[in-house]
Amino acid sequence: MHDVFVFLVVVLQAPSLGDASCAKDSNHSCPTGIIGCASCGLGSCLRTTCPKADYEKHYTGCTDSLANGKKQCNYVCKCKTPSPPAPGPAPPRPRPVPRPRPVPRPRPAPRPAPARRPAPARPTFAPATVPTTTTTTTTTTTTTTTTTTTRARPTTTAAARQCAPLSDDNNAACRGEVSWAFSDGKFQSWASDAYGSMMDVSGVSHSSASIGDFQRLFFCEQVAGTPCGLAPCDCSHPPCNTCEALSAPEPAAVSSGSYRVSANTHCGGFTIAHWESGSSANYGRSSGGGKDYSTLAECEAECDAHAECSAFNMRASSGRCSYWKSSPLNPFPSAGNSCHRKN
Repeated sequence: MHDVFVFLVVVLQAPSLGDASCAKDSNHSCPTGIIGCASCGLGSCLRTTCPKADYEKHYTGCTDSLANGKKQCNYVCKCKTPSPPAPGPAPPRPRPVPRPRPVPRPRPAPRPAPARRPAPARPTFAPATVPTTTTTTTTTTTTTTTTTTTRARPTTTAAARQCAPLSDDNNAACRGEVSWAFSDGKFQSWASDAYGSMMDVSGVSHSSASIGDFQRLFFCEQVAGTPCGLAPCDCSHPPCNTCEALSAPEPAAVSSGSYRVSANTHCGGFTIAHWESGSSANYGRSSGGGKDYSTLAECEAECDAHAECSAFNMRASSGRCSYWKSSPLNPFPSAGNSCHRKN
């Protein structure tokens, strides 16, 4: 009886993987059959692991080392069309950094409302009396009496002001000019010309005058500029609301043969601060150039030496006579002055 070994080779057809794909090449091994390494062949043992549609199998040899009592057939399955690996999970989105909340800017404290100036006092009037008419009628005589009352004059609550400081609203128009004249103008080279009447009005020179004296000069309109509405309350020689510096009565002036003298009179005319030669006239000073201007003889000699000098004033308050004047003269009453005019 012959033993017949029938090898049944069952070829298991793998399912269609036409739509399968591979990612990369891979190494695989299969145990040998009964006949050993001769059974390696074309790698039929890898039909499922490495489908023909996706891989090409390459035999790399049979190992001599025993595994599970059998040798192994070694293959490399090369991927025909590698597909890109599946994308990994998307990185987490960065969390937005919260913006700092804006800090509100502090609001400035409200400014206090300016104090309202009190309304100027208004004159009060006495109530008017309504004219009354009385009529009496009888059967025999008719008498008509009419009484008319005249309206009383208004009486003010306060006397009219005669002076006010420079800060008063009545002096707003001249405030800037007076302040500048006091702080800067009196130091200018032309100050003796511009403020030459300061001695006559305030009894002091422009260089030593106070701001009240300058306000008085502008109030009296003895300087080019905007007049002040009210005279100052403080000045060097009060009363400050007059335009002449009053002083003790001047002694009787002695008239010389060359000059006519008018007591308590101002010569008027134009102030001479510089002679025609350009030299200083030392207007209003007690001395200058070695000369004493407190004596009439010295002042007459100085005025005689200059043709432009028509007269000079002698002031009792200062004891000086160096107030030179040029024509045309316009004498006017002035207590404490004596006008000396050339004959």
